[in-house]
Amino acid sequence: MTKATRNQRSHTEQMRLSMRVVEESATSIDQVLRTLNSNKQGLVENDALSRLKKFGKNEVSHEKPPTWYGQLLQSFNNPFVYILIGLAVVSYLTEDVEATIILTIMVVVSGVLRFVQEYRSTQAAEKLKALVSTTATVKRRNRLDNPGEQREIPINELVPGDIIHLAAGDMIPADVRLLSSKDLFVSLTSVL
Repeated sequence: MTKATRNQRSHTEQMRLSMRVVEESATSIDQVLRTLNSNKQGLVENDALSRLKKFGKNEVSHEKPPTWYGQLLQSFNNPFVYILIGLAVVSYLTEDVEATIILTIMVVVSGVLRFVQEYRSTQAAEKLKALVSTTATVKRRNRLDNPGEQREIPINELVPGDIIHLAAGDMIPADVRLLSSKDLFVSLTSVL
């Protein structure tokens, strides 16, 4: 499958999902809750666990960090290195051994320095990502006959049908349908 075909399929899938979101926004709240097999008291904990197994974690897929050898090769991919390699080749063809050695050393040093800096920054970024944990307040029940209680759970454990409580400054943790609001304010500048 070519990259263009994958992009076309991805675009088609996004359009299909966008249309579904528009359709769901016009549906009554009671119908949405029935469709998701949920209610305003929240999901039962066992049901939430089975949905987590079925649908997976609430995570955006991220690119994997590049491998060290991929980063090493990429560190030599820049115009300055190309110019130095070109000069080294010309020096070699003109039998200027001293210039060839100096230019080759410059290429190696330039690439290695760039690799070390990028590798360290990638490792630091990955460590920072691991430190950050975001949570959401949801309504969950221990048993079907219990009233829902608000609890904080990691955002990646949200499942379809969860009743999420948002407060001022909260990040919207997933695609949501508002059941009710009071003094709702949305800043579109952060969306754009």
